[in-house]
Amino acid sequence: MSETLIEHPQQTLIDHADTKHSTPVANTHTAIRNDEALNRMATVTLPGLLPSKVFERTRWQRRYAAKLQITDCLVVCSAVALAQYLRFGPTLSPPGYSEYYVPGFSVLFVIVWLSALSGFHSRSPRLIGSGIEEFRRVVASSFWTFGAIAIVTLLLKLDIARGYLAVALPAGTLGLVLSRSLWRGYVARKRAEGDYRTAVLAIGERDAVEHLANELTRNPMDGYQVAGVGIPGYGPPRGELITVNGRMIPIVGEEAHAFEAIRTCGADTVAIAGTEHFGVRGIRRLLWDLEPMGVDLVVSTGVMDVALSRLVMRPIAGLPLLH
Repeated sequence: MSETLIEHPQQTLIDHADTKHSTPVANTHTAIRNDEALNRMATVTLPGLLPSKVFERTRWQRRYAAKLQITDCLVVCSAVALAQYLRFGPTLSPPGYSEYYVPGFSVLFVIVWLSALSGFHSRSPRLIGSGIEEFRRVVASSFWTFGAIAIVTLLLKLDIARGYLAVALPAGTLGLVLSRSLWRGYVARKRAEGDYRTAVLAIGERDAVEHLANELTRNPMDGYQVAGVGIPGYGPPRGELITVNGRMIPIVGEEAHAFEAIRTCGADTVAIAGTEHFGVRGIRRLLWDLEPMGVDLVVSTGVMDVALSRLVMRPIAGLPLLH
């Protein structure tokens, strides 16, 4: 099982991405009971949950990633062109080099740099809008590119001026970071307008989901919007609402009604506040059921107010343990 640790201002979530190697070790009766609950795909009308274009996550994420890709290409090309111009002048065939040697090297440089940005997943949808991981990957991919270029030129004894690389590295890296910062501001404005949101269906005990919903929605710039909550053992939806940060959120019933609620409200993420009612088998079954729908699953560990630098995720005996 591979997991991604997601830092939130007040709590830590584990985003489960793969379930093929998970090991069932939870209470058997709890797991079986919740497997049966997850099998009940009740088709009910859920009050307060209406389809909304706000939750069209996949579409806007693809558009946003495409915009980032175009901007990255422009920045990298500009940085390399600037380095070539400042070091060799406006000519395509500088003295001492064969014809088109420098332009060919510049083209290769651009291709490697852009490939590194993609390889480091610097445009991953999970990084959009908050945190420093996006910038860390941009910087890491840039330094990796220059390390690779330096090693190749050394091993192949390619003749390229050091001043060329000395200009391209800082110019390109700073340009990429600046462009990502500008796009980050664009995302913040869109989220303030109600767009570019991640719609969350929170499941857990009432107190736990209220706290989770409060933390997720406290800062609108994080882009989370809780579309509904499910409470194990609650039964069918009864039109009851909870109030979180001044917003009314409908209770969709118990976990058995989660799938219908996802289809109704357009939620693209299910957040579990506490796993005692699911067990490992129940969560694994839920992951499998959510995967065809393209819905993510995040699990709150309950660890509060701890710096991310003090947390380490280690898989032991097939279990993701948080140290």
